[in-house]
Amino acid sequence: NNCGGIYLFYIKANVIPEIHLYLAYIGRARSTDKQNLRKRIRDYATETKRPKICDLKRHWSSYLYVRYLPLPQENNDLIDELENELIKAALPPFNDRYPKVYNQAIKSAF
Repeated sequence: NNCGGIYLFYIKANVIPEIHLYLAYIGRARSTDKQNLRKRIRDYATETKRPKICDLKRHWSSYLYVRYLPLPQENNDLIDELENELIKAALPPFNDRYPKVYNQAIKSAF
């Protein structure tokens, strides 16, 4: 309740238990008076404004899991940096944005 952090939504299909995992979404929750890690993850249960998140829940809800990494509340800059680095490394398909380096590379490729 009192910290921010990073959370990952992943799909765990029953094809090969404990091995077949697919990283679908990476997010962050900054620690503020109005937001924390627990509240942010809970918000996804009622998320209706972002089409990709709605699709993720609609198609994969039976296989969708979340993992999270709580970080001390005074480290909001670290939370932002870690989220960007994880997104750069994994390029999860349900994220709406990617760090600037990849946005430029993706635009120039098309």
